[in-house]
Amino acid sequence: MKKIALIYGGLGQNGYLLTKFLRSKKYKIYSLIRTHKKSRKFKNVTYLKLNFSNYENVLNLIKKINPDEIYNFLGPSDKKSFKNNLQHYFEKDFKLNLYTLESCRFLNIKTKIFYSSSSEVFGNFKRKVSEKSKRIIVNEYALTKNMSELLIEFYRINFKINACYGVLFNHDSTYRKNKFLYKTILNFFEKKKFNKPILIKNINDIKYRSNAEEFVKIFWKILQKRELNDYLISANKPISVKNLIKKISLKYNVNLIWKKDLKKIKIFNKNKLIIEGIEKGNQYNLRPNLEKLKKNLDINFKKINLF
Repeated sequence: MKKIALIYGGLGQNGYLLTKFLRSKKYKIYSLIRTHKKSRKFKNVTYLKLNFSNYENVLNLIKKINPDEIYNFLGPSDKKSFKNNLQHYFEKDFKLNLYTLESCRFLNIKTKIFYSSSSEVFGNFKRKVSEKSKRIIVNEYALTKNMSELLIEFYRINFKINACYGVLFNHDSTYRKNKFLYKTILNFFEKKKFNKPILIKNINDIKYRSNAEEFVKIFWKILQKRELNDYLISANKPISVKNLIKKISLKYNVNLIWKKDLKKIKIFNKNKLIIEGIEKGNQYNLRPNLEKLKKNLDINFKKINLF
């Protein structure tokens, strides 16, 4: 008998890639979506729109579908978008999480739930972090994610709900929105339209960047465990913006000439300035402790690392 999955945010990067993966596993998939992106839709997937600010709507949906697994990717994946529409996204994120947990409790079903949290909950102080590290909340996006983490822990401990969360570090793919740095650079070199130079705010910035296609497989693996746990999910090697540019330019066979001008790096292609980056110190100081991920799941970090 086919397993049934319910995905919140099914046309975003994670939702789309997970849908693609679960189809290969022969799942029956229901996908909650906000807009209709025809290019990202699959056959034999049921796409739904739902007003989930109403508890009964969520309860009735879960009762009708009776999913084996629920994956919650709802809302934006960056703090700026979240802040620009604060009330809307807070209600969507926190309420849907609450209503999902409460529906499973009320219906007394064994559905497994995965919620996507963010490394933003750790703030941006220089330190190594694990699942149990102190949360340092410095923006509304992180606050909402942390509240949902606590909510999941509360329902898991007090009502034995099969729920967990992943604290996600940066993960990229061609399905990321164009405003994100990786996608901007990727499009730039793929199209080779160097009409206007890209300005990079900090070319020395370092992040743990992962392959999003491998990330979604980890989400699935987590829910296949008999006992659910919360995990930090990340690449195990960081990469600077400078090296990211080098790797992507090699991928698309674009020759670069690098020149230093005071505190700026200027990058040329055939004597044409195409990228200008300011040299600052590393502004991203979080380092993930991935021992729990390594111990409990069969992880190939060579595939997870973006390059």
